[in-house]
Amino acid sequence: MTGELVKAGGEITREGCRKLGARDPLACVLAGQLSEHTKRAYRTDLAHLLLYLRGEETGRVLPAGEWRRLSRAERSALLEEAWADQGEALRLLREVDRGDLTGFRAHLRESFGLSPAGVNRRMAAVRSVLRELHLGNFRPDNPAAGLKGLQMNGDHSPTIGLTPDQGRALLAAPQGEELPALRDRALLALLLRNGLRAAELTGLRVGDLGEDQGYRVATIRGKGERVRQAKLAGPTWEALAAWLEAAGRERSGPEAPVFCPVRKYGRGEQGCWLCHERPLTTQAVALIVGKWARAALPPEVAGRVHPHALRHTFATLALEAGASLRRVQYAMGHQDPRTTERYDRARENLADNAADYVSRALDGGGHDRLE
Repeated sequence: MTGELVKAGGEITREGCRKLGARDPLACVLAGQLSEHTKRAYRTDLAHLLLYLRGEETGRVLPAGEWRRLSRAERSALLEEAWADQGEALRLLREVDRGDLTGFRAHLRESFGLSPAGVNRRMAAVRSVLRELHLGNFRPDNPAAGLKGLQMNGDHSPTIGLTPDQGRALLAAPQGEELPALRDRALLALLLRNGLRAAELTGLRVGDLGEDQGYRVATIRGKGERVRQAKLAGPTWEALAAWLEAAGRERSGPEAPVFCPVRKYGRGEQGCWLCHERPLTTQAVALIVGKWARAALPPEVAGRVHPHALRHTFATLALEAGASLRRVQYAMGHQDPRTTERYDRARENLADNAADYVSRALDGGGHDRLE
């Protein structure tokens, strides 16, 4: 990047932003978004909007059924293709109007079947980027201003929480001393025992691990680059230390990712596992969690287990064990305490439900928890 585009310290100048935005609008719009995960998410969300807008112009909006039949590689290729012509992408973003956005919102809900939360998350990215385009003088107005999201039930989430026995079974599922099993035991421990987001896990670097006040800790960079410390309990640190030592992660330096892909070279006893020096993706983390859930849990439970389900389990188990909402809020990196309170309300509703009182009145039952 030339000097005229950048101030001292790496900040993009206003003139630099204009020039850079002419080639790649997101490079300028996202200049202040420090999280690489956020940049990728915004780029993907806008790619869906661009595909929709082009479909509206050509009379062929991709139906949800067709999208679901595509492989992951084919979907990724379509989303990348949406950004292939930067000038065309910027034109569409400059010309999109309120009617286009409400149509896109309905398309996400009705054609793709996204939940209200899924629609609102994608629309939040669109609103944010269009606001920045307006403020950066890429367009004269912001058609997303005041555009409301879909109404949600703040106390309900389709995400399930595991019982303690199910959690223990999942943690014990990866067996053996080969690198994949060691890595996955440590990975599952951090997700379930510390409630990390998948993106926080993949962003963890060797230099983030250390000690504070005599405790093993990990420095976690959460949403908005907010930093917090995660205390690593004994079993978590043991699993993590075993992986780090076997994989030689500390020899790779403080900036090396803690969790990386591993691959076996050679066959049989002559084969050996080696690490690839790049971080796992969040998609890879989801596949690993799903694999061990299917191995350790009943099918009706395993099919609904993903990284966020382990985060949900962390919150509910901590609250059930007596942790305060404030402590759980800090551990999970929630900026708004109301986010944490949703876990508590959902837990209390199931633990002490009106149906229990009717059951006791009719037949002396109630509080029938699965063991």
